Amino acid sequence: MLQSSSRTLLSQNLRRYRAIHHLSQADLAEAVGCSATLITNIELMKRFPSPENLDRISAATGILVSELFRDESPDMACLQELSLMRARLESGFKRLLDEALQVAPRD
Repeated sequence: MLQSSSRTLLSQNLRRYRAIHHLSQADLAEAVGCSATLITNIELMKRFPSPENLDRISAATGILVSELFRDESPDMACLQELSLMRARLESGFKRLLDEALQVAPRD
């Protein structure tokens, strides 16, 4: 199995987290309390965050620092599955609501 570098894993996991939560780099930066440029540079593997920024990224995402460096993080897989379930529930709820509004008697 090919080992990924810590920079690569962190970059991939930040992108994956943002995709799951439909966040821009600026949105994540705001939650972390850093600049969007820092998030961009981390994702592009141009910079590596300080220990303090790693702690802030962990706190903002709810993902343990150690999980940010795992190739197949159980935390990240769980977040992805919850996101998919949420999307299915929202879609089903919207469909049911649309059906109910079409059937509802009008005054």
